[in-house]
Amino acid sequence: MLVKKVKKKGFWLLLALIVGIIVVDFPVYWMFVTSIRDEREIFSNPTILLPVRPTFANYKAVFGRMLFAKNFDLPIYLQNSLAVSFLTTLITLLIAIPAGYGLARYPSRVSDLISTTVLFVYMFPGMVFAIPLLMFIQKLGLYDSLWSLIIAFTTFAVPFSVWMLRGYFGTIPKEIEECALIDGCSPLGVLMRVSLPLAIPGVVATAAYTFLLAWNDVLYPLIFVRAETRKTLTVGISGMVYGDLTPWGGIMASSVIASVPPVLFFALLQKNLVKGLVAGAVKE
Repeated sequence: MLVKKVKKKGFWLLLALIVGIIVVDFPVYWMFVTSIRDEREIFSNPTILLPVRPTFANYKAVFGRMLFAKNFDLPIYLQNSLAVSFLTTLITLLIAIPAGYGLARYPSRVSDLISTTVLFVYMFPGMVFAIPLLMFIQKLGLYDSLWSLIIAFTTFAVPFSVWMLRGYFGTIPKEIEECALIDGCSPLGVLMRVSLPLAIPGVVATAAYTFLLAWNDVLYPLIFVRAETRKTLTVGISGMVYGDLTPWGGIMASSVIASVPPVLFFALLQKNLVKGLVAGAVKE
């Protein structure tokens, strides 16, 4: 009787998992299927789930600039997004790693206040800081440059990253670091040689969060960048809608291409990603 109940429970769990996978993955499937259809199939009625005559003409169109959108340049947009995302991730980690480690290893009333303030700043919506950041970037002479985006994204990525790494560094036993100090290692050497290698899962999770934040954002690229050669993928794809004409095939093809770098990035970091996301919550 117990075995039957377990099997029945397992069946419903499996069914729920299958339904969940279909619900989550269907938009991705539909995006790809639409990208390999011609215009006649895209607007066919009734809609069919599988393409009748698959074609890669939409991919040739987005790379060959044969779209309604004027001056559409997918390779440039892709290059800009990659540069902004990787530089934002690198700068954020360079700031967040020592800051998170210091807050975790040297607790005091001041460090607790800093931690709370950092998290409090993260809770504000991005639009609140748009005008102050725009004025600051204009004063620096960086308006309409990729560095303006890097500064803006780093501003929002650092608070959460510091908080996240603070929690993760707190899970590393202090005794390990104390042994390194006894052996003559400097505090900086302890961080670089002992704590940081142990904190790789947390660093990976932080890097994934920061990369995705910079890659997906639309607001700041719309505000801080004007030149066509400095636009990111999100802005470039949104600009494909020209008047009342919407090249759905080209938009979906561009979206598929835009999803490849994050997928590859997460695939490379998958081993430590989940562990890093939950480890900071175990011990503070």
